[in-house]
Amino acid sequence: MKRCLAFDVGLVLCHVTLKPFEEFVFENTGITPEKTQAWLEDANIQLDLGIWTIGEAAETLSRNLDRKEATDAWLKCVSISEEMDHAIMALQDIGFTTVFLSNIGYDHRDAIIMSGKSFSIARTEKDNSCGKFFSCEVEMRKPQRIYFEEAVRKYPELDGALYFEDRAENRKAAEGILTPVDFNLNYFENDTYAAKKIYEHVLRRFTLGELPPPSTS
Repeated sequence: MKRCLAFDVGLVLCHVTLKPFEEFVFENTGITPEKTQAWLEDANIQLDLGIWTIGEAAETLSRNLDRKEATDAWLKCVSISEEMDHAIMALQDIGFTTVFLSNIGYDHRDAIIMSGKSFSIARTEKDNSCGKFFSCEVEMRKPQRIYFEEAVRKYPELDGALYFEDRAENRKAAEGILTPVDFNLNYFENDTYAAKKIYEHVLRRFTLGELPPPSTS
């Protein structure tokens, strides 16, 4: 098995909740969270492919939504798990190549990278041993099988790599290209335990022997 790892971003590196955006929409338009969720099923495709920003998308939901305020609410929906970030960095530090595979729009991409809060993703900008394949940049998204095929074409070391992903449809689409592993931050009682389990899982699969646990400080 190759010393390369692939990670989804949402619910693997980051926590995700739609509540801040749903509340913003309801307070400004009276549109219920259920209707906002239904709208997002289609809007997310445009966001993931980089066709819209959330500010542009929000105007298709209601003219009463301010672009900047909509963006601010949308960015509150995603928060980086420091413990997971440190765990992935620890794996990078012991020689693993890492690639982030994510359905992600420009708003969240820019917030994660430019905020400097995710050091493991920041390394993709300056370290050849790290990479990213973001849907908004490549104009394709999971669970299209071609998404994974093109990711491996760009990063050949990904072929057969362990791939930590929360969505079943994405894991299924990646089968035979990557080695999918069911992982979701919400499965664990806290992020420290989640980080410990993902680190231990990798070491067990690669039989690297005794190594120090990832720092979470």
